[in-house]
Amino acid sequence: MTSSDAMVQQYEIYKKKEIMNEYEEKAGPDAPPVNFQSGCPVNVNSPPSTEQDNEKMLHHDFARSAQIGTIGFLYSAPLSHFWYQIMERTVTTRVTTLALASKIAMDAVLFTPIAIGGYFVFRTFLEGKGLSGVQWKLENKWASAVQASW
Repeated sequence: MTSSDAMVQQYEIYKKKEIMNEYEEKAGPDAPPVNFQSGCPVNVNSPPSTEQDNEKMLHHDFARSAQIGTIGFLYSAPLSHFWYQIMERTVTTRVTTLALASKIAMDAVLFTPIAIGGYFVFRTFLEGKGLSGVQWKLENKWASAVQASW
């Protein structure tokens, strides 16, 4: 998970630099800083970007990578390991397509909601947002994340 997060962050940095360069070419050097928040989903309420915010976004976030790695090691990997063992013991049909369809359905209906909820809990605690942050994230983001995974 950490290596994929590092690759995603490098891509994000590359795209942000590309956007900033295009914006500066069109708007000129005295234009206000690019607001990277303006394209975010409706439920993201962030203040407009400042030059300092943009500069911070152009560097690798090692804390984020450490959080992702910790979650993968302590939560996602063990949970997935035991879940796949359970599925192998539960789905016993020899019909390949039926077995595959059963596993996909079980994964989507049973595992995904639990896995996403647990991820949100772990990640929110690692971000230092406490129980109120966990409650907010589960109430406001969990359902849409589960739906997006389907």
